[in-house]
Amino acid sequence: MRKKLPAFALVLALALSAALCPCASAVNARGFLILEADSGRVLAEADADRILPPASTTKIMTALLAVESGRLDELVTVSPAAAATGGSSMYLTAGERLTLADLVRGLLIVSGNDAAVAIAEFLAGTPEAFAGKMNDRARALGAAHTRFTNPHGLPDASHVTTARDLALMAREAMKHAFFRETVACRAAVVTDESGSHTHYLRSKNRILTELDGGCGVKTGYTAAAGRCLVSAAERGGMTLIAVVLNAPDMFADSKSVLNAAFASYEKRELIAAGQAAGSAPVAGGRYGTVPVVTAGSLILPISIDGTDLYSIKYTIDDLTAPVRVGDAAGRAEVRLGSELYTVPLAAAAAVAANTPEANFFRLIRGFWR
Repeated sequence: MRKKLPAFALVLALALSAALCPCASAVNARGFLILEADSGRVLAEADADRILPPASTTKIMTALLAVESGRLDELVTVSPAAAATGGSSMYLTAGERLTLADLVRGLLIVSGNDAAVAIAEFLAGTPEAFAGKMNDRARALGAAHTRFTNPHGLPDASHVTTARDLALMAREAMKHAFFRETVACRAAVVTDESGSHTHYLRSKNRILTELDGGCGVKTGYTAAAGRCLVSAAERGGMTLIAVVLNAPDMFADSKSVLNAAFASYEKRELIAAGQAAGSAPVAGGRYGTVPVVTAGSLILPISIDGTDLYSIKYTIDDLTAPVRVGDAAGRAEVRLGSELYTVPLAAAAAVAANTPEANFFRLIRGFWR
């Protein structure tokens, strides 16, 4: 049974706000969202769940599946169908063999539709089968409004997503070092296995050159989707991801919101690992209570101007002996506006069971001292 102990409930009326970053009003996009990468906390949004075509920002998911496959070092033979794919291209030739890693570079740096098809065929047999894998992965990430029908984002009325869903995909992809390094790359040269085909890759993502700390992620454009951009920047240990869909001036909007968010927020440790949280009652133990500590930390972006309001409450469980160090002992709840974050609590000491046998052995040990 869980027991709520008011004595251990700590409510902090610190003058901090649940108000979102005011930068949202400056964005001229049909869908927009900005979040902090480590925590996933959304700092601002506008029509973030509007279903829209994503254009080449689709390739974030294509690259994520390629990276997660664990096959980046394997060679891929480019098919005639892949080489003939229209739109933006890394100019692959049918029959050439490149590593999957180099195809991902062409996919992300120059938005190669040909690379997207080559990757899809290699990992799933056909682009259609690969789209099914993309959809499965999107659902696993909580991207509930996404439906992919191809690996590149060329127009299809059924190929749709949202700003929120794309932010979730980008956040997951940015956890992988190879993905982060590739989307931050301004230029690269890749050569096929034979050395007879060289591909010069140069990024058109102005976030990398025009924004302090800019580190990716992916541009996109079709007539149906308009100008789309998933962008990321890192400053002072905080990485922010912004998504604008159908934004006429996608670079200006993205730079504006990222600069505003960095000026408005800083990461702060609200709960430290090992922080004392009180004590838990122990039934049937040698001792009647055991100290309880936080079993993890919680670091969130908090408004610099002191207008965020959050509270911390400890809910401590009743325990039954024997208790081991690290046993689950409840949770800490942090409410930040309408958001709820939890950190587990754990026993900080061991408590033996208070049985006749245990008492007998304690008596014997005491006798021989």
